[in-house]
Amino acid sequence: MKRVSVKLDESRVEELDSIAEDDGVSRSEVIRDLLDDALNTGDDERVQELEQRIHDLETELERVHREKRQILEQREEHQELVKAVQSEQSLAEKKAQAGALTRAKWWLTGMPSD
Repeated sequence: MKRVSVKLDESRVEELDSIAEDDGVSRSEVIRDLLDDALNTGDDERVQELEQRIHDLETELERVHREKRQILEQREEHQELVKAVQSEQSLAEKKAQAGALTRAKWWLTGMPSD
C-alpha cells in the first residue's frame, strides 16, 4: 500500500481513535474502511440509477410491443375491409354490365358466386 498523509482537526482524530479502539483495529484501518464505504456509496447510487434506467427502458419496450401488435391487428382488419369492398365493387360491376334479363334472373334466384 502507498502511504498518504492527511491533516485533520483534533476532534476528528479523537473520533477515529475512539472508533479504532472500539473495533480493535488501527486508525489507518478505520480510515481505509470509511474511504471504501464513501467511495462505494457513489457506485451504489450509479448502479441504482442504471437499474432504474433499465426498468424504464423495459417498460417502454413493452409499450412499443403492445402498440406494434395493435397496429398489426388494425392492418389485418383493414386488409379484410379492402377485400370486402373490392368484392362488392366486382359484384356492382357485374350487375352494371349484365343485361336487364340477367339482372332480373339474379334478383329472383340470387347472383352466382363464380
